[in-house]
Amino acid sequence: MAELIKRLSHITLKEDWHRLSQEEVKMENDKILTLEQAFCAMFYFLEHEYELTKSDEIAIILSSLDWTVLSDNSGPPDPAAWDDWLEAVKKAKKDNPAW
Repeated sequence: MAELIKRLSHITLKEDWHRLSQEEVKMENDKILTLEQAFCAMFYFLEHEYELTKSDEIAIILSSLDWTVLSDNSGPPDPAAWDDWLEAVKKAKKDNPAW
């Protein structure tokens, strides 16, 4: 996972994202990311962007997404964030049926 995040975190141009094939986002042993792992990857990406920019807006988003805030690690502290994430996944799948 860390290697995937490292590879994806430097991509900034929209065209670069389109060059990534589905093969490049597969995990070791040919496993595809779970919803939770993809959420975590998104969090790490935003965390990296925060480290680069120190953006208050990104900091606010991160605070609502941090899975480790709750003592049982059952999800983000803002329950709506998980629902929003699931809606984003549905939209991505609908808009990109080949994935």
